[in-house]
Amino acid sequence: MKWKFLFPGFLVSMTPLAAEPRPISADSEIAWQHEWTSARLLPRIGSFKRVSLEDYGTQRVDVVAGYRDRASATAANVYLFRASPVDVSIWQDRMFTMMASDELVGALDKTSVVAASFTPGSGAGKDSGYIVYGAVSGKKARSTGFALLPHDGWLIAVRMTSQDMSAADLGEQLTSFVAGVELPRAKVSYPAASAIAECPRPLSFEGDAPRATFQRQASVVLNVIATNRGKKTDGAPVTSAKAVKWCRDPSSTTSYGVYRRKEHKNAYLIAFRDGGASAEVGRVRLDPWLDAGGSFWIRFTDPDRTLNYAPFTSLPSPEEVEAAMQKEEPFSAVLQAPGGGSRTYMASEYIQGWEKD
Repeated sequence: MKWKFLFPGFLVSMTPLAAEPRPISADSEIAWQHEWTSARLLPRIGSFKRVSLEDYGTQRVDVVAGYRDRASATAANVYLFRASPVDVSIWQDRMFTMMASDELVGALDKTSVVAASFTPGSGAGKDSGYIVYGAVSGKKARSTGFALLPHDGWLIAVRMTSQDMSAADLGEQLTSFVAGVELPRAKVSYPAASAIAECPRPLSFEGDAPRATFQRQASVVLNVIATNRGKKTDGAPVTSAKAVKWCRDPSSTTSYGVYRRKEHKNAYLIAFRDGGASAEVGRVRLDPWLDAGGSFWIRFTDPDRTLNYAPFTSLPSPEEVEAAMQKEEPFSAVLQAPGGGSRTYMASEYIQGWEKD
């Protein structure tokens, strides 16, 4: 992840990829339309003026627009990015964790924090958005917060930080600003977003997980599973996402969150930082010729690709997964077309192929 500063000392970024931003050529006095979501970023939203427009890549799957209000010394960034999965509950949990650990802005007064769901004006589902804001004690800022909402397979986030405004005033300004991001009528309705509680029982790992023997053709089967999730068998478009009840495993850290469905003992999701990239970990039983033991696979997804890594014979810990991804080359990769429907996974389909026990 790269940090972006609009004012010296103002940390206002949630970009998902460790890449240098590329400026997008656009007239600062004209509304800019995102080609994949049709979101329109106006040259001005209330008292905020758009001062930058950048792409962390080349395909417009990870775009950030910077706004500032000089009168109140307030900065805001708007992020349009594809997340894996498209689940506001998970990513608001990660964004709050990162915001609360942001030492450059200052210490977040957790007693002042206000967090609530809200209903996006685009019709993306009742209470499917989430807003969080609070007071900051430090020399760089007085208040900070974010809002997050889903839109047809994408996430839209606004991070706002102010030197002058109180937390309450920033909350009102943030709400008004989000309403100023123009979106077309949503085609997909999402479930209500909510806070995520810790899992009642932590995941169990059996020491160092051995690596499994497998045939590389297994990657073909895994990719078929991945690209067909979220599709209806009758070919009709998906119009609603089912609610998923997640809990946060105690193995979570500031850098990543570990989430699982309560009924799963041998599968989990690692959400890295707060920008939409994740790794699924769990067992899938394939044809015995491809995978004799029912191996535990790692599948990493970020805004524009899916990577498969060599499997384990037992459930690996998050530390083992992170080490494997840092040290090893993936044995297969699928690059996703920016506007491809097959890339739009719903949270309810995540880990559906993993065995529960």
